[in-house]
Amino acid sequence: MDSKVDFGVYHHSSREESEKLRTGIASIFNAAISDLKNKTDAERFTRGLDAGCGSGFVSHLLHDSFHNMHIWAIDNFIDSSLENNSMENATNNFECLGMADSVTIVKADLRKIPLEDDYFNIAASSLVYHNLGRNFPAGIREVHRILENGGTFLYGDIFTGKRMGIITELFKVESTLKPEGMNEYSLLVLSKK
Repeated sequence: MDSKVDFGVYHHSSREESEKLRTGIASIFNAAISDLKNKTDAERFTRGLDAGCGSGFVSHLLHDSFHNMHIWAIDNFIDSSLENNSMENATNNFECLGMADSVTIVKADLRKIPLEDDYFNIAASSLVYHNLGRNFPAGIREVHRILENGGTFLYGDIFTGKRMGIITELFKVESTLKPEGMNEYSLLVLSKK
C-alpha cells in the first residue's frame, strides 16, 4: 500500500483547488465540533458515522476531535465525483493517519444503510448528498433513522437551501456555517427531532 495520505480530487476541480476546498470545510467543521463540545458532554460521542466517506476526510476530522469515538465510514465507492474513490484508498489513509483501529469501513448505499436504528450519536457528511438527486429524501431519512434521539448530523453540502423542506421535517437546525469564499456550500448542524 501507498504510505501517503490522499483525500482525492473533487470533480470539476484541480488538486490545489480540492485542497483549498478541504481547508475551508475543515475550518467550519472544526468550529461546529468545538461549539458542540462546549455545549454538551463530548464524552457521549462514541459512535460516529461518516456518510459517504470517500477517501476518509470527514472521518479524519471526527477522529481528531473525538478520541473515544469509533467511526463507521460508509460509501458505495463507485461515485465518480471524487478521483481515486476506493475502499483501498480509504483504508490506506486510515492506516497512514494511525486511525485504522478506530474505523469500520462499510460498502453500502446511503439510502439503505445496513446498521440498526438509533445507533449513532453523531453523523457527518460533506459534498455527498447532492449526488443523490431525486433520491435525497431516502438518503436523509436513513441518517435520521440511524441517529439516536437528539443525535447530531453535521451536514455539509452545496445547495442545501433547496432541500430544507425535508431537512426541517426530520431535524432541528441548530446552526448554519459557511466557509469564506464558498457561496454555495453550507454546513448545517442538525439535531434529530
